[in-house]
Amino acid sequence: MRRELRRQLGLLDTAAHSRAQLVANWLLLLTTRLTESDGGLWDPCLSECEELDADSRHFETVCLQLIMRLRPAGTDLRKTLLMTQAWAMLRQSARLADRISATALEFSYVTDFQVPVLLTELAQTTGEVLTGAMRTLRDWDENSCRTVLDSARLAHRQCTTLQQHLSEHLRTQSEDLPCGMRLQVLSEWLVLIADMGAGFADDVRRAVATCPASQTTVTFAADDDPVLEDRLIRETPRV
Repeated sequence: MRRELRRQLGLLDTAAHSRAQLVANWLLLLTTRLTESDGGLWDPCLSECEELDADSRHFETVCLQLIMRLRPAGTDLRKTLLMTQAWAMLRQSARLADRISATALEFSYVTDFQVPVLLTELAQTTGEVLTGAMRTLRDWDENSCRTVLDSARLAHRQCTTLQQHLSEHLRTQSEDLPCGMRLQVLSEWLVLIADMGAGFADDVRRAVATCPASQTTVTFAADDDPVLEDRLIRETPRV
């Protein structure tokens, strides 16, 4: 049973990593090319967000089925519950990424607004928080969790700096008010994603504190392990 659980969690872990990286890539793309597209660039992102929402719901169900069927206990149960929580976090991140994509679409009609590089820096940090949060479950190490928490605090500082910059800019360039307000909303959504990643990493940190790696019985499969056939996961995780 433990061997099967390890294999199942390995597949789920690999799939979650690929989805977290996908969201991070979207965020960076959306913010670096905010006013460079006619809108066609954002449509695939919106479609991918919908698919990720559906995938996350499916994999949350898979985690719950694992608990019901294999009845793990102790650290095994804790890791499986955290994996369930990870997919819930990715589902919520996909919904926020969907809002960000929709707002980015509105910038497709803007030609004379200079997007601050601070937004790109915030998006990059947010992506690092999200992907780092997923790594904590595999690393099972408190230092890995603290790194994610530090990055989330950086995201908050970057958001504050960006909003201060926008406020100062809008005092003299009132015609940019619509774009400035949209950017403020985008920055707040990015920080929400970072906060979710930090919250997950903190939950992992607390779990690690009560059960260090030397006591664990479940380890995750490496990314390059062969994909194993499974009756619960209906298809190979899409990267």
